[in-house]
Amino acid sequence: MTGTDDDFQDRHPEDLEFEFQQGGDSGTGRDQTINNPRHVPADTDATPCCAPPIEAATKPGGSRWAPPEAPDQEHPESGQASDAVLLEALGSDMTYEEAGRAAGVSSRTVARRLDDPAFAAAVNSRRRELAEETISHIRRLRARRIRAAIDAQEVLLDLLHHDDPKVQLAAARQLHTSRAAQHDIDLHERLLALEGRLEPMGQPRPPEGWTL
Repeated sequence: MTGTDDDFQDRHPEDLEFEFQQGGDSGTGRDQTINNPRHVPADTDATPCCAPPIEAATKPGGSRWAPPEAPDQEHPESGQASDAVLLEALGSDMTYEEAGRAAGVSSRTVARRLDDPAFAAAVNSRRRELAEETISHIRRLRARRIRAAIDAQEVLLDLLHHDDPKVQLAAARQLHTSRAAQHDIDLHERLLALEGRLEPMGQPRPPEGWTL
């Protein structure tokens, strides 16, 4: 496309811009367009050299890339797991330090958790449950022990009438020893039952050197 200078001056600015983009009269527009590194030919799918790569802005699945989120400082699941361990540990009459080691927290954290009335009530409730389970177990053992002791005493009583005096003496000694041992066992069982009933009324015992 050619023309005189007057024709060039009479052209509308938008027409001149269009011709410049398409190559114009002198071809300088085409040369500038081709030499421009930001130019992308209309019939190609090439990416401009200055544009960021598409792969860097998207994930393999095609979704928009986003920076990884920072890990949470506190996970609710971890806190719930620690409370569950503390509940069992304190319910089992562990000290703050022992319960803290079991749950992976400090003894001060244990004391701070017990400041929560709901958690302290849950601990006392668990202690009552464990105390009742202990008492029930002791009662079952005591019943079995009593039955065994009755059977053993019947045998020893029969041996008191044995023809051999040595056997009679050994049976008498065994009867005396078994009665004394049974008395100690009865006292121990009663103390355990009493402790099981009284401990749930108070807070779990603190570690050595601590005062509440």
